[in-house]
Amino acid sequence: MHEECGKCNAIGGLREEPATLVFIAESELLRQKLKKQLEDLSYEFYDEEDSITLQVSGLKSFFYRFYEAKGLSEIESQDIWLVVLSPGERFRSYHVKNARNLNFWLSQVACDEYMEILREKRLMVYFHPIVDSNLSVVGFECLIRGINQKGSQVSPAYLFECAEKTDSLFYLDRACREIAIQKSAERGLRETLIFINFVPTSIYNPETCLQTTIRLVNTYNLRHENIVFEVVESHQVRDIKHLRNIMDY
Repeated sequence: MHEECGKCNAIGGLREEPATLVFIAESELLRQKLKKQLEDLSYEFYDEEDSITLQVSGLKSFFYRFYEAKGLSEIESQDIWLVVLSPGERFRSYHVKNARNLNFWLSQVACDEYMEILREKRLMVYFHPIVDSNLSVVGFECLIRGINQKGSQVSPAYLFECAEKTDSLFYLDRACREIAIQKSAERGLRETLIFINFVPTSIYNPETCLQTTIRLVNTYNLRHENIVFEVVESHQVRDIKHLRNIMDY
């Protein structure tokens, strides 16, 4: 049995916990702008030659304040790198491999509604009938929508845009496949084709990333031959070999 994919099970998100933050700017201009914003927000920091370090009592609160200040553009934030360490942990050169650009962290705030939907699994499915030339229903396409705290629908375009920004595409795509299979079974769609959209780049290795999907198909006694995976219309496939590998599996 293959192990499940770690990225498919990781949501991420910000936690309200103390941390040591190490910023590395790609230019002196960005470095000065970063320092000014930290000063404007009344944060004390240690200014070294290659990095800026500060301690925060709450990681989530820090990024919310930083985001609301809007002192840096999205493009500028992409060129400032950040390493998050445990309180008191010293920065070492090998920590650089775990660095994320500042825009990634600020996206956790900008996409807060999306992250909440993902954590609470507030996804729903619409079943769009697929008909043949005789207007007979041959299957159903599963259309995913998110539901926010107010009960309003959230478009898949917003969900997948935030998934890209927050590096949670693996998790979202898996969650969409699973809710589609679950709701199809609950509606008794065992004798018809079920079309499920997916993003090929969200499946790193089909032998691991599709384990939960296959398990659910078996759990709900759905026929494997009736499950049709369909590449999402908005996604441009660049790696045809990878796509074929998924479909062959």
